[in-house]
Amino acid sequence: MAFLFVSFLFSLFAFSQPAGEFKVRMIAPEGYSVGKITVSIQIDKTRLKGKTDNTGVCQFKMPIYNDSLRIRLLTESPFYAPIDTLLTIRAEKDIELSLSPADLREVSVVGYKKIVKTNAEKQVFNIDLGGLLQSAKANLALKRVPGIIYTDKGYQLAGNGKAAKLLIDGIETTETELEKIMAGDIAKVEVRRIGLNDEASSGEINVILKRNRANLLKGEIAAGTQLSRAGFNLSPSATYRSGKIDLIFWSSYTQDRQKGKNILYRDEEEFLFSEYKNRLQQYSGALKTNIRLSPKWETALNYSIFGYKAPADVVWRSKGVNQTAQYNKESYFSHFVNAVIAHDINANKRLFFKARYFNYATNNETAHPYTLYKGKMNEWTGEILLEADSIRFLRDYHNIAIGIKSIYRNTLLTASRLPYRSDVQQLYMKDQFSLNKWFDVFLLLRGEWYGFNFQRTGSTRRLAVLPTISVNYNGKIGSFSFVYNRHIERPSVDFLNPEVFYINEYEKSQGNVHLRPQYADRYTLNYSRQIGSGFLTSNVVYERIGDMIGGVYMTDYSTSTYENAGKGRILNLNIGYSKPLFKHALNLNLNITADHTAYKIAPAFAAIALSEGNEGWGLTSTMNLSYMAPKQWFLELMLMHRNNERTLNSTVHNKIRLDLTVTKSLCNDRLDLSLSYNDMFGLFRKQRVRYKLKGLTQISKVYSPSSFLGISLTWRFGKDFKIQSVGEVINNEDIRTK
Repeated sequence: MAFLFVSFLFSLFAFSQPAGEFKVRMIAPEGYSVGKITVSIQIDKTRLKGKTDNTGVCQFKMPIYNDSLRIRLLTESPFYAPIDTLLTIRAEKDIELSLSPADLREVSVVGYKKIVKTNAEKQVFNIDLGGLLQSAKANLALKRVPGIIYTDKGYQLAGNGKAAKLLIDGIETTETELEKIMAGDIAKVEVRRIGLNDEASSGEINVILKRNRANLLKGEIAAGTQLSRAGFNLSPSATYRSGKIDLIFWSSYTQDRQKGKNILYRDEEEFLFSEYKNRLQQYSGALKTNIRLSPKWETALNYSIFGYKAPADVVWRSKGVNQTAQYNKESYFSHFVNAVIAHDINANKRLFFKARYFNYATNNETAHPYTLYKGKMNEWTGEILLEADSIRFLRDYHNIAIGIKSIYRNTLLTASRLPYRSDVQQLYMKDQFSLNKWFDVFLLLRGEWYGFNFQRTGSTRRLAVLPTISVNYNGKIGSFSFVYNRHIERPSVDFLNPEVFYINEYEKSQGNVHLRPQYADRYTLNYSRQIGSGFLTSNVVYERIGDMIGGVYMTDYSTSTYENAGKGRILNLNIGYSKPLFKHALNLNLNITADHTAYKIAPAFAAIALSEGNEGWGLTSTMNLSYMAPKQWFLELMLMHRNNERTLNSTVHNKIRLDLTVTKSLCNDRLDLSLSYNDMFGLFRKQRVRYKLKGLTQISKVYSPSSFLGISLTWRFGKDFKIQSVGEVINNEDIRTK
């Protein structure tokens, strides 16, 4: 069967054909058509050239009529900035491109979001710059994209409880780096509910940057301090671009004094009181380079680090007995190295060679009694990917991808001289094609042959088949899609480490080297529709989880052990609406999510575990609002209420959170002064945790340092700059970390 499937894909590559007739229309920022724009297209070794007429249209004809094809498109004009981009053209679907004035400082785009492309694989959105400062960053622009929810956990896709993976031109990134990219540099945003060759159960948000920029140099320095407690941050960045090389560098350093406490009640009596004061030092940085070796060869090399140290003074007492004051030292450090080599075989076939190295180490040390918890992992990954667009087979045109990937992990634990080793060998195949002008299909099949061993326990190998199918309908009433996806999560060193993670005598956790991966089947029904300048999204998600990894209490109520101890069912209902108001001065993004979660203890643990499982409803409401006031004042508001979150053992009850940021732009957008107040009313910092345990009623009242007031100053020099894309780096999401 596998041989027949590979033979089928080979036949698709072998008999590809070029595309047919299509039109290109050029639009000015004000919305009218532009004539006399020179348009050139390059298809493999063929180059065609023409000019737009009075209606802004330039028409091209091909010898053979086809459905879609990958092309390179360039424009020339003395009054507008040049365009140089790669596009996939489709029969009977004209291309519309927006022009920018030659002097980028004069650009002022006012419009509303619209879907550029919706199919079974992804949605692609234009970015609305109306109502944003000229100095606005990409993180603000993302908060306006329909179906993207911003909360205290970061950026999420509607219907997903986890943070989505963030990408810039296909390269994995962080919120910090998004804050370094200008919103005006964004060409479009791709929203994918399923990744290509990784788990990506939480989805992907891919920010695609513009390619039509001149050689530029820019820099930025941002500094801030906290007004409600001791702390400061500093973040410089610099970017350079020439005809052959793109280079971007940024770093960030933060110091913060934090204070929190936890009160534990058992059977309605105070059992434990603990209080901590820590001195957080957090640092991160990245260096990224793109080199264009030739018209058909490009390479990218990225290096980034992230780490923190959090020494803390801790005081706790139990049943009126005071414990001697003790210290706690917690630290984390990680390295990322990503490399990509891309080769354009022709206009619609591309080959990628990718490599990645990831290293991270955790450390937790306490006194009275002395405990030491360490974990370290080294990961090496290699990947080869072949992509091809517009492949004709049985009267349909397919977008195909075939890739192989190998992952090797070496994990070192506190007291182990011999490492825990694991590997994953993966083959994946993708096919996306249109059935007709209303329906299209996305198919993804991943096969994984993985193994692991720990010291002298021997090695184990297993086979996992992870299919995905998505069917999409586009019509006058909107877009509907159905998605089925099977995914896997593997435990990281934090869950495997048999050493005890010690907080105090009554709060401890322990890993388990015999943990198995966790599997889940997810079914999703999505609906989206643009209504004028507004956009409506809704979805229903049902997920079944097997071999669920969770901490369970086995022998006492103080120590939890990670086991494949549960199974779960999750039902999620979401509706969202986005709309610009008052000529785009006010932008609103609302989302409401109701979910029912049912976690049950597996039969093998039901009789011996002290945990009972957990079940119930939850409601989450979020609102992201921004307002562009006169005289370059900008206000941003985030309002969130998540009434509870459930795990296998407990339910966390939250209160409302309100974050407000006010920014004033000065000196022709060279200087920004911002005042931020997170958790303004101090309600979110108070949480109540109710544990589901046999024979015991246990409740914790947790007070976290979520509320603070801060002021920051950002100074920019040079001109806007962007970096060209070589190809997506490797992103491993099959492993679960704490």
